Amino acid sequence: MKETTALALLAGFCCSGAAADPVVYTDRASWEAAVGGDIMTEDFAGAPVGPISTGVQTVGVLEFYMEVLDGSGYNEIRDGGAVNGSRGFRGRVSNAGANVGGSFSDDIPTFVQVDYGDAPLTAFGADYSSTTSGAELQITLQGNGATIVFADYLTSGSGSGFLGIIDEDGFDSVWFEAVNPTSLAELWDMDNVSVAAGGDTACGPDLTLDGNVDTNDFFLFLTYYQNQDARADFSPGGGINTNDFFAFLAAYQLGC
Repeated sequence: MKETTALALLAGFCCSGAAADPVVYTDRASWEAAVGGDIMTEDFAGAPVGPISTGVQTVGVLEFYMEVLDGSGYNEIRDGGAVNGSRGFRGRVSNAGANVGGSFSDDIPTFVQVDYGDAPLTAFGADYSSTTSGAELQITLQGNGATIVFADYLTSGSGSGFLGIIDEDGFDSVWFEAVNPTSLAELWDMDNVSVAAGGDTACGPDLTLDGNVDTNDFFLFLTYYQNQDARADFSPGGGINTNDFFAFLAAYQLGC
């Protein structure tokens, strides 16, 4: 009976059609016209100045998450930002393995996550400065695995300008990560972050992003859960606890 129950828990399966590639815009007006509907924009004007702490942190309409606190005080809200001279976000990410004990004397997150609470997103756009001056930024859409490399679209001012994404498949959040292995970190500025929620959410329990919900996802969730990784957060309220475990099991059984 126990074996049968376990197999039933682990047998959830879903298949989806081929995912459409995200559409990328470098003109805000064109992106907004294509998005249509309600767009929420965070300009950081009312956000408190200072570093953003680890864990899930609410900044206006957005939520930020980092696994370590930047040792030099980057990943912060600051006045006089490089995008337009007003208050904005300055971020720093490293290549995996370089953030602790590498060439830097301080800790640097390997990713910065930005989302809009529990709502699935269909669009994300922002004004950027200097995204390709070091390790170069890429965005990974969490929930469907699509990646957008800034150097492919923002070719002037060391990767400065507007970059907007629309993905009809939906995604849960965006991760800012370093993509160039020849450099250890990327420091960039971001302002006027705009999101559009709605549509179908990405397949939450498909943690391996292979289009299926199977035992690989189950065991990956257990790893995330044991390590208190934010990707194991399947329930409201923040933190990783038994509520997330049972919420994942429920989603796993339902499939997608």
